Amino acid sequence: MAKAKETEQKLIKSRKRVRDHGEVFTPDWLVRDMCDLVAAQCADVGTRFLEPACGDGNFLVEILRRKLAAARALVGGRTDTARFRREAFRALTSLYGIDILPDNVSACRANLLRTWAAAHNAKLRRGARWAGCEQSARFVLEWNILHGNTLKPDGSEETPAVVFVEWQWTDDVVCGTEERLSALLQEADADSLFSVRDCGNVIGPLPYWMLGGELPAPERSAPAEPPMPPKLRRFEGGMAEIRADQSLQFLLAL
Repeated sequence: MAKAKETEQKLIKSRKRVRDHGEVFTPDWLVRDMCDLVAAQCADVGTRFLEPACGDGNFLVEILRRKLAAARALVGGRTDTARFRREAFRALTSLYGIDILPDNVSACRANLLRTWAAAHNAKLRRGARWAGCEQSARFVLEWNILHGNTLKPDGSEETPAVVFVEWQWTDDVVCGTEERLSALLQEADADSLFSVRDCGNVIGPLPYWMLGGELPAPERSAPAEPPMPPKLRRFEGGMAEIRADQSLQFLLAL
C-alpha cells in the first residue's frame, strides 16, 4: 500500500524538463530498495558517495538518514552529545552531488541541510557552537553539491568545471583540498576516487564548527588543461610513443 501511494508522488517537474534534460525523479520506495543494496556502506559515517545527477537529493538524503542513524548508534542513541555533532557533520562532508539544473542544486543543498539539522537534539541546537556548525554545514554543501555536467566535468558554455573538496578529519579539526573531477576520473584507481592532488587549494585546518565563519571560500581556480594523450603507434613487435622529434620510444613489447 505504501509503495502504491509513493508511486503517485510527482516524478517530473515539467514535460519541458523531461524533453530538454531527461529529468525524471526516482520514487522514494525505489531509492530505499537501491540503498539497501549497499546498506553496509550507507551505515558507515565516513564512506563517500557521489550522485552524478543528484536532482533534489532523494538518494543523498536517504543515505544521509542512514549515516545519521549510524552516528546515533555510536553514541548510544543520544543526539545531544559533542560526539554525535561531530559524527553527523562528518557524515554530511561525505556526500557529493552534481546536477545540470541550478534549481535542483539549491533544492538538494536545502534538503540535506534540513535532514542534518533535524537529527540533532533541541538541547544541542541551543548550544553555543550550533550557529557555527550550521554555517559550516552550509559552507560544506556549497562545495559538495555542485552545478555542473558530469559528462563535461571540465566545464562548457552552460556549466562550470566540477571542482570538489576532499574533507580530511583529525579529531575535531577538518581541512579540505580541492580536487578537479575530470582528473579524478582519469587518474584515480578504483578503490580510492579521492587520491589525486589536482587543484591544490587548501581550506583549513580548522575546528569543523568554524569552517563557514572564519574562512572565506577560496576562489574557484580555472582547471588546468588535461594533458594531451601520447601519440602511440602499434607495430608488429608491440607499442611505441612518437616523440616530438618523430623518434619512437618503445613502451610495450607484445
